[in-house]
Amino acid sequence: MLWICLGSLLPLLLGAQKSRTAEVRVVHNSPVLFVDNQPELPFFYALTHVTGGRWSWEELPAHNLRQIAACGVRLYQVDLWLEDLWLENASRLNLDLARRQIRGVLDACPEAAVVLRLHVNAPRWWVRRHPEECVQFANGPVEDLPEGLPFNHEDGDTERGRRASVASQRWRREAGEKTAEFCRRLARTPEGKAVVGLHVAGGVYGEWHSWGFVKNEPDTGPAMQTAFRSWLREKYGNDAALQQAWGDSNAYLATADVPDSLARRCCSEPGSTLREPGRERRLLDFYRCQQAVVADDIEFFCRTVKENWPRPLIVGVFYGYLHFGLCRHAVGGHLEAERLLGSRWIDYFAGPTSYFAESRKAGGSGLQRGLVRSVHLHGKLWFDEIDNGYLQNKREQDFVRSKPLGDTLYLPVFQRSLWLPMMQGAGLWLYDFGPRRNAGWWDSPMYRDEIRRTLAFFSKNYGRETNSTTAADVLVVWDTESFYHIENTWTRQCENGQDAAMEDLMRAGAAVDQVYFFDLNRMDLRPYRVVVFPNAWALDTAQRRFVKDYVISDERMVVWNYLAGYSDGLNTGQSQAEALTGFRFRQCTASLPFKWRMGIAEVETVEKWGPVFTIDDPDAIPLAQLSGPDSATVIAWKKTEKGPVLCSTVPIHGKAVWRSIFEQAGCRIYTRGDDFVFVNEQFILFHGAAKQQGEWLLPGERKMIWSSARPLTRLVNARSGQIEMD
Repeated sequence: MLWICLGSLLPLLLGAQKSRTAEVRVVHNSPVLFVDNQPELPFFYALTHVTGGRWSWEELPAHNLRQIAACGVRLYQVDLWLEDLWLENASRLNLDLARRQIRGVLDACPEAAVVLRLHVNAPRWWVRRHPEECVQFANGPVEDLPEGLPFNHEDGDTERGRRASVASQRWRREAGEKTAEFCRRLARTPEGKAVVGLHVAGGVYGEWHSWGFVKNEPDTGPAMQTAFRSWLREKYGNDAALQQAWGDSNAYLATADVPDSLARRCCSEPGSTLREPGRERRLLDFYRCQQAVVADDIEFFCRTVKENWPRPLIVGVFYGYLHFGLCRHAVGGHLEAERLLGSRWIDYFAGPTSYFAESRKAGGSGLQRGLVRSVHLHGKLWFDEIDNGYLQNKREQDFVRSKPLGDTLYLPVFQRSLWLPMMQGAGLWLYDFGPRRNAGWWDSPMYRDEIRRTLAFFSKNYGRETNSTTAADVLVVWDTESFYHIENTWTRQCENGQDAAMEDLMRAGAAVDQVYFFDLNRMDLRPYRVVVFPNAWALDTAQRRFVKDYVISDERMVVWNYLAGYSDGLNTGQSQAEALTGFRFRQCTASLPFKWRMGIAEVETVEKWGPVFTIDDPDAIPLAQLSGPDSATVIAWKKTEKGPVLCSTVPIHGKAVWRSIFEQAGCRIYTRGDDFVFVNEQFILFHGAAKQQGEWLLPGERKMIWSSARPLTRLVNARSGQIEMD
């Protein structure tokens, strides 16, 4: 009877609650989350989207919510889909499910502030009703895939499934109307008062990738065709300009087609993995159109939320992924980052840790897919989605509570995942897939103790003083435009040259920051001893001039990775790369695979990769040569009039190679044992795999010697060298 009374009183209690608000403010040059006008450490717990772990009122999710609430977590995220609310032939959304989802969180934690992850994809009934608005694929027909329970809404997103095209104006308009209705009506309900944010989700897995992009070629459907012609009309204005750009006298704005599979292959020059923009302008235009359409969708829905929610709330999206792009950045990645980082309608960006195995596992860097530093430079927050609970050993499907949950081998990985974003002034949420294995991923006293400790430690001064000021010696600069100019197909060489190379760089012993090229003018470069350009394959005249005038300096070394400047956006060739780097090259006849050596480190270059050059410059000092009889130089450096420059004609990777470069530039090396280190002005974060003996360099040239049978994570005071947490 008591529970019945309390249940009847709950709506009254909710109705008496004050409406919650949230916003992101810049404090001490860092973005800070404010909830109800007070700074709030951006530490969330999130239920998963999958069957069995999705609904807040169900037994196991409710149990996990209560356990996390007992740790002191007050911020929560839950998933909702328009598909579950926007029913066929209904004049209005059915908000009962949304209200019940929020109420389940409040039952577990009455003080909760809730962010709703709202998936704005068209319902399946809408897709069947409007086939002309749907995605089609250049490489094969749309497939009939299973839908409905026990399948999740997202199952089939990476296949050639039936989905409303991201270019569909009808979907955008009608889903936008429903999103506006959702905001206006839910905000007036008792449960809606607890809502402080909406995470707008769409595309593959809600992460705004084009449908099926991993192995397929979207989108050749009527909606995208219309969008492409409209985009071309806005860019070129008339047929003559289009024909000149494409080098095709038969090209017309009214009939221009989306490229087919053959036209998407790389590259015009045999043996090259770099595109010829003069010959492949049509394809480059299509990729840019496709990227712009997704950015249009994101801004449209985020603006719709902001304009229809009656109180201040935070609005965010999954976007800005750079790492682990599966070498498919142009067709399905996030290359409109500069535009969206400047959008007034978006408060935060988010993404999971890179899925590159070496980054995730014990001893890895926990590399985020987005560039946190760049996001914060624009006054936005970055959130890490921590979804690596599966690294625990107990993965049996039926362990329930018959076996203890809690893996001492996983705990240091968990610590790294929590402490890294906190040190960066970023946020995180624990995305709990665990209920489908009959227990939450963090349903263990060991993990809950770590959550309590992390909250207490990092909440002390949050919003009152910054703890994210960089103390890095190395700045890595990524160029979004260059991804249009390289083959968009996964190869081992692509993975080695991007994901593996970045992991090596992060674990070469020096402290590293990352930014987009377009943010260089926002950066104070004085603290950095090295500036690395890992993918500057296509730089225009203004970018080249900026680097020469403002980046190259006696105070730092500039590192040009594989064929930087090979394209200026219009033309390609050896002379373009020589003009940017200041080094002279010669064509290389070495056959793949081949090896090159730098000191004691030997690296193998595999699979398709080209063009291949070596350095033939009498003023350059050789650092690495091809192995074997042809000992031609592939990495060299020289002192230019402006400052030291290092150039490589091979994709640089290998921890020892990077460490050698950093040492030559005078960087502080914190560890030589392939461990990960992150540094700000207050703390040093060390993370290493299990080893018999490790050595970390502390302030005052003191050394910390350690040995451990399991991985180890330590947070050290950057001034005193004292251990703060381990």
